[in-house]
Amino acid sequence: MPIRFIVDAMGGDVQWEPNEKRVTVIRGSQMIEMRAAKKELTVNGKLIVSDAAPVIRDNRTLVPLRLLSEQFGWKVDWNAEKKEVTLQ
Repeated sequence: MPIRFIVDAMGGDVQWEPNEKRVTVIRGSQMIEMRAAKKELTVNGKLIVSDAAPVIRDNRTLVPLRLLSEQFGWKVDWNAEKKEVTLQ
């Protein structure tokens, strides 16, 4: 999923550092830093290893939805019949 779309919709802020290909997501007092093609990310200063790395495609940073949602404590629901994802 495009990170800016998700974070904007959930009331957060996204900052991009092109030289380091680093994206920083801030929502309330929480901060996540990640780099394209790296599975390691920092969540509130703590190093975490993800099973999938963010990728850059068509000038957009894409991240696994579950990765972002779990770090922010969002609930993710999947409706298989409608092929629809809901974030809360």
